[in-house]
Amino acid sequence: MTPLLLLLIPPLAALLIAGWILFWTGFTHVRWIHFYRRVDEEPPPLSPDGWWRFYFRTVGAAFVIIGWGFLHMFQDRLRRPSGNITGPPVLCVHGFHMTGSCMWGIRRLLESHGRPTRSVFLGAPYQSAEVYAKPLADAMWDLQLQFRGEGYDIVAHSMGGLITRKVLADDPELAAGVHRIVTLGSPHHGTGLLSWLRFGPVYQMMSRESDFIRGLADFQESAPGAEVTTVATEHDLVVYPVSTCRLSGSREINLRGIGHLGLLMAADVLDVITEALPPSPRP
Repeated sequence: MTPLLLLLIPPLAALLIAGWILFWTGFTHVRWIHFYRRVDEEPPPLSPDGWWRFYFRTVGAAFVIIGWGFLHMFQDRLRRPSGNITGPPVLCVHGFHMTGSCMWGIRRLLESHGRPTRSVFLGAPYQSAEVYAKPLADAMWDLQLQFRGEGYDIVAHSMGGLITRKVLADDPELAAGVHRIVTLGSPHHGTGLLSWLRFGPVYQMMSRESDFIRGLADFQESAPGAEVTTVATEHDLVVYPVSTCRLSGSREINLRGIGHLGLLMAADVLDVITEALPPSPRP
């Protein structure tokens, strides 16, 4: 292979990745509009300029997450802040088609405020909730043993919120150690995106007709002592409508102009996380 071809590989790969991201975003955008029209509602509005910024930020967020995947793939272990520890650890739980590295920006934010953090890899895509629940339960037990009596907080993105609900509902001992929970774009009542896909474990777990979701206790029931904040964005093209991200008894935060990936790094979301998980004195 000539040196010129070697030089062309990185920009060509970047163009292919950007093209795929734009295609998928455009496809989900069409499905999003179709869903709202099917239920006889107007999609949440955004100006043409707003949509251009939305697409630009979505592509940018995807490249950032890919970069985190390469740089921090094997760094799910517990990380302690460089300065004083100001509160209990925070467990970061990723969503579908992701790994623990996608939570890197949130972890760095929390660590800058003096919070130890840990992430977890739930497993490869297209598996059942039972498969994903095991590594999460193991990570929770590890934190419970390492920080006896202190408890911990949780930040969960997308599907991670559902798996967190399952683990806490299955094990009251783990639920007793959780102080605060923040879910970001989690399909607590399913997502309209899956109205066209009616088979497989993804549909069974995250569709609006999911028996799994119907039988799943919410945090108010499984972890009654935890303070819960649910974050949603009106322009999430993956988990919608916005009401599906809400849970009874939780504090609801609704944002605009942010996509599903943007929930992992947008400044407005990071502000909400900072406010919902303030540093607190260690017992």
